[in-house]
Amino acid sequence: MAISECNFSAAALVMRCVRSVRIVGRWQEDYRDSVSRRHFNQRVSFPDGVPKLRIGGRELTSDEIARLTGAPDGAQIRMERYGGEPTLRISHPFYAHDSKRSFIKTESGGLALSNDLLMLNKETAPRGLGLRIFATQAQQAKELGFSSIEILAARNAMNGYYTWPQYGANAQLEPGFIEKLPPGLKGATDLQELMKTEAGRAFWKKEGYSVECSFDLRGGQPIMATAYKSWQQLIKQVTAKKISLKKWTGLI
Repeated sequence: MAISECNFSAAALVMRCVRSVRIVGRWQEDYRDSVSRRHFNQRVSFPDGVPKLRIGGRELTSDEIARLTGAPDGAQIRMERYGGEPTLRISHPFYAHDSKRSFIKTESGGLALSNDLLMLNKETAPRGLGLRIFATQAQQAKELGFSSIEILAARNAMNGYYTWPQYGANAQLEPGFIEKLPPGLKGATDLQELMKTEAGRAFWKKEGYSVECSFDLRGGQPIMATAYKSWQQLIKQVTAKKISLKKWTGLI
């Protein structure tokens, strides 16, 4: 049924576990890691029906909605409206609370995805689930033409202030915080510049604060500096944790 081997992709800088599966009389290779194969197949349900969401002049498929929310298999997705705007609510035993996704029109006329809430149940969620959820979202949102993913990275009872920047979310550092930077970190102006080094990550973990941050999805030639920082950090994380979400092709 399955053949396993190791395949190193130089382009993606990712060591992937290759799994060959026979489908309709032919062999195809599933490059995903075991957790992604088990939990990210868009096997979700829509108790109120598949939401009617139009982006880029067309209606999204159920699979696209599942990937845009990052929902793992077994999730239930419902659409609600707050102030007339659509919000997707995702329920799953892996979540400590229902997760929410909403949509924001940017000043430039583009569209951003907002991760309003994501809290995992530490007792039930597999390790690395949050990173897989976010990487799935980032891939799908970019393909659909979203400009960014907006996130409130909270501190206090949550650790989002530290986790989201590790996934590539970025924000300018507050002037008062910049003044407190130790000599080895002087010159840093945003979160991703701190995430580059162990000293920067340690300082942010100790002194960091709740912050509204953004994962820049935009590309182009040459790729925009802010988008490069976000994608570089995300790819660094999935590479380090040997995570691969794409079945056949792609960087992540």
